[in-house]
Parts: sequence; C-alpha cells; structure tokens
Amino acid sequence: LSLDEWRHAAAGRPKELPLPSMTAVCLSGECGVSTHAGGLVRLWGATTGRRLAAHQQRIELTACAACGPIFVAGDAAGALHAYNTDAEFGAPRVSRSPGGEAGVRSVALLPGANGGSVFALCASLDGLLSASLVQVEPWPTAPLPRARLPAPPIGGDTGGCPLHLAAGPPGGVFCAAGGAVAMLDIEVAATAWSGQTSWPDAGAVPCSWRGAASRGAGLAASMGAMRLAGSAAGEGAGAPAAAEAIAPSRPVSYSPFWRLAAAGSDGAVSLWDVRCNGERGPAASVSCEGSAAWVHLDEGGGMAGHLAVAASGESPRGVEVYDVRRLPRARDAAAVRSVARMAAPPAAVEVCFAALGSTLVVGGGATCAASWRYCGAVAAADAGEEEEE
Repeated sequence: LSLDEWRHAAAGRPKELPLPSMTAVCLSGECGVSTHAGGLVRLWGATTGRRLAAHQQRIELTACAACGPIFVAGDAAGALHAYNTDAEFGAPRVSRSPGGEAGVRSVALLPGANGGSVFALCASLDGLLSASLVQVEPWPTAPLPRARLPAPPIGGDTGGCPLHLAAGPPGGVFCAAGGAVAMLDIEVAATAWSGQTSWPDAGAVPCSWRGAASRGAGLAASMGAMRLAGSAAGEGAGAPAAAEAIAPSRPVSYSPFWRLAAAGSDGAVSLWDVRCNGERGPAASVSCEGSAAWVHLDEGGGMAGHLAVAASGESPRGVEVYDVRRLPRARDAAAVRSVARMAAPPAAVEVCFAALGSTLVVGGGATCAASWRYCGAVAAADAGEEEEE
C-alpha cells in the first residue's frame, strides 16, 4: 500500500454502502461491524457492504471496538454487548459497570495470552474504568462481572471527564481524559486470567499505570501521562446524564509498527513517539478544524504510514489523511504532510470512520442516509488501466 493510492481514492468516486444512520464502525478481516441509530448493530462484507446479519438493542449504542472475530458495543445505560462474527450473531450480555448506571464512553479490546479470550476494557461517562474477560470458545460466552480498574494518574481526579481508550502495545491500553493521556499495563492480569473461566469476584484487577505526571507535565518516564498540545477538552466538565445518547467517538490510536500514539483534542491531534522520553513533549501536533473525534494510525500491515483524522463540527469536512512516515526520525511537525481528504457522505452530521489496509469506510451519523467506502488499491488499479487506454 502506498500513500498515492489514498490520493487516487480521494479523487475517485466512493462506493455507497447500504448502511444508513451509521454512528460507529470497525473493520476486522473481511467483515465490517457498525452501530446505527436506534440501537442497531450490523455485520456486513467489508468489500461489498452486503448485509450479513443484524441485531437490535433496546438502548442507543455509544461506543464499540473489535479484536479478531469479537466485537463489543457499549450502550447509554452502561451495559456491554459482545458479538462473535465467526459464530451466530447474537449478543450475550455483559453486566453493567460497577458503581453506577453511567453510559459507556469508550471500549478497547486486547487479545488474551492464549488466543482463546479477549479483554474488554470499558470507560464510563462517570470516569470509572472496568474490565471483563470474554471467552471466545465456547460461544456464546456466559455473562461476566466487570472488575474495577484503578483510576489513571493524570493529575489526580479527572473531574468526571469522559475517558477514551485504545489498545496499545501487548498488555497495554492507552487512556485519554481532560487533556492528558496515560498507558495502563494489564499484562499481569492478562497472563493470570486468560486461561480462567471466571473473573475476580471483587476488587481491582492486578494492573498498574506506567509513569505518573501532573496535567502540566510531559510524557513521564518514557511512557506515562501525556499533555495534549493545545487541549483542555473536557476539563472541569461534568459527565452527561446516564441515559443520554451521545455520539460515539474514537480519538485515540496506536500503531505498533511505527511506535506512534495519536490523541485527538479540540483543534489538534498530538503524536507521541513512545520510544522517546516524554519530557521532550509530543513529536508533532497536527491542527484540525473542530474537535478530533475520530483518529486512526496505520497499523503497519501495509507500511503506508498514514494518520487519518475526522473532526466534528457544524460542517464536517470528512477524513483527512496525513503522511507520518518521517515523524519518528524528524520529530517535527514539518515531517507530517497532508496527503488527501476523503469527503463525508452528503448531509453528514457526525463523521465516523474505520480504516484497514487500503479500505476506509465513512459514516455520517444518526441522521445521514448514506455511508461511503473508499478503496485505495482498487482506485490505483483503475487509474492505471485508464492510463493504458
């Protein structure tokens, strides 16, 4: 995959998918899974958009994540729902968050040590973190209690700010809140519980935050709390009501190949090189119009080295794609170059997207009647054929 393919895709006509009112989306292998207005979950072919299965929930869905065949969605009442795309598309219910009925703001999934389980980490609107163990085999899995996780050490109390999660290095998960980011190490818990059939009855899961720093400090001890450049998003703001349906977002991303972490905020996306001492600050900060609600870093499979960003606002501009390949060496904003912009569907209100390899799927929110699919590889091949003619 080359970045030129994204340029060809942006210049071409996207494929319209029969997936209206899309609020969040994940791509995993040959399948796509998306949430839609009214609590609907759809499974569909990633290349064609053909609907394969659907499941109706009673409450609006506010967050989702995928790991292999496992897809987990959280709702506005605080419950998680686990799906297995390799099995019958049902929804075994995972219990609500401990300590309240606050809605789910973010979900991250980490593979278990033996491949037979997945860790589901959940951040609620009231600032609580919890974890569940979802067994892949046998399926359907039994409902599991959610164990409480320790609060992130990002300036003490987060003030009720919603937390956002993203899978990090093996055994790690990134957490962003109120303009700061930290990484949680649950490797001990993953090793200890992946082969078990039950979760701890009570108490915190054995895990630890790597590095602690105040909100004003930079990334501490190579990997710990980070300050997002130019951001005070959510600081001092209270959490929305428990049953309030909020637009899903995914402003944190990590690339294991490029060893970069990206965190979105109001007006900017900060890029951190996790190999460097955090006291040096972020490697670069990319400006955007509005709040960077959806952020994705190239996983590294195609070595394209792209950063994709969708900002929320009154008039969504679609998905901006940047080249970040030179960033680990240059550590300068000048090393981040704009590549292309993938337009959002007409009448898009809240843009959501997912990218995998050369495929990018864009949804336009609860009231948008269309979803679009861009494919860089196909667009580049078509362009080559036209030149030959």
